Amino acid sequence: MMRRSLLTGIFVLFATASSAAPPGVNPADAVAFMNQLWDRAVEVLSNKADPAVREARFRQLFHEDFDCPGIARFVLGGYWRAAREAEQREFVKLFEDYAAYVYTARLGDFAGETFKIRESRRMGTG
Repeated sequence: MMRRSLLTGIFVLFATASSAAPPGVNPADAVAFMNQLWDRAVEVLSNKADPAVREARFRQLFHEDFDCPGIARFVLGGYWRAAREAEQREFVKLFEDYAAYVYTARLGDFAGETFKIRESRRMGTG
């Protein structure tokens, strides 16, 4: 059960990648992007390096390829609008710290999982 929820969490992170194909890009390019991102994530998470090194590498991947502020806003829901700007910034930082810690700690023995995109299509403007 825990493995399924972790894989679901990974899917949510990948589904909200900020560098996703911009409007006008072929859906096949989006598939190639997601496959490349998956390969990078597997390499980071399955590496048997020191946990601090893995966490730093995951943090870099997270900064480069995910919309952390957007994900944090989604996670906080309606409370985001009620929070002051300083509280929002603090929450984004804490969310990033939490995500990096959880994914590197729980997926330290990550290996052998596959990711297959079955279909890709344009929807609206993206």
